[in-house]
Amino acid sequence: MKKVIKVLALILAMSCFMFVFACNKTEKPLLDLPNARDNLKDREYDVEYIRNSAEMYGAVIVYLEAYHYDNDEYIEIMGFDNKKLAKATYKMIKAEQEAEINNMKEKINWLEQLLKIYSDEMESSEIDEIEDKIKEIRKEIKEVEINIVGIDGYYVWVGTIGAIEDTH
Repeated sequence: MKKVIKVLALILAMSCFMFVFACNKTEKPLLDLPNARDNLKDREYDVEYIRNSAEMYGAVIVYLEAYHYDNDEYIEIMGFDNKKLAKATYKMIKAEQEAEINNMKEKINWLEQLLKIYSDEMESSEIDEIEDKIKEIRKEIKEVEINIVGIDGYYVWVGTIGAIEDTH
C-alpha cells in the first residue's frame, strides 16, 4: 500500500510541475527581428532597428530597441556574429543586474541599521525621510527584477515580459 501511495504522490508531483511549465508565459522574444520590429510598431512602440551596427566593434550584426512610453515596457535585442561573444554579453548583463540589486539591498540594510542605532537621537522628519528612502529603493529593486535577460544562440535580450510578448 505504501508503494502505491508513493507512486501516486510522484505522479501527482510530476503532473503539477508539467502543468506549471506548460502554463508559463514565454520569456523569449521573436528573434525574426524584422517581424518583431513590425509587431512592436503595430503595438505603438518607438522602435529602432539597425543592421550591421558599429556597436561593440561590429560584433553586433543586428540590433533592435523598442520602448512603449505609455506603460514603460521595453526591449533590447542584440544579434551577434559569434555565439561565444553572445554568451559573454549575456553573462555581463546578468552580472550587472545582480550587482545592482545587491547594491540596493545593501543600501537598505545600511539605512535600517542607521535607524536601529540612531533613531532615538533623530527627529521624526529624519526618520520619515529614511523610511521613504528605503521604500524608494525597494521599488527600484522591483523595477530591476522585472527585467528579463535572455540568450538563444547568437541573440541576447533584456526587457520586460510585456515587450517580449509584444514581439510575437
